[in-house]
Amino acid sequence: MESRIPIGEDEMNESTKLGDILRTTRVGQGLTQKQLAAKAGTNRTYVSRVERDAMDASLSTLRKIVETGLGGKLELAVKL
Repeated sequence: MESRIPIGEDEMNESTKLGDILRTTRVGQGLTQKQLAAKAGTNRTYVSRVERDAMDASLSTLRKIVETGLGGKLELAVKL
């Protein structure tokens, strides 16, 4: 499943929030927050906060969650 998140203010809406994408993918894979956290080397509280968009994840931890925990690939693009 590929999900792209636009960064521009004019392109953002509720359906493109990072937390929603992570939660949907995790649930789709049948993982609990605790299981995902263990696979990614973090804790359940951190995963919960990221899924609720209650905190900004560091890129290194986000990469672990996406790539190690969920088996995806994190790509970041900056257009100037």
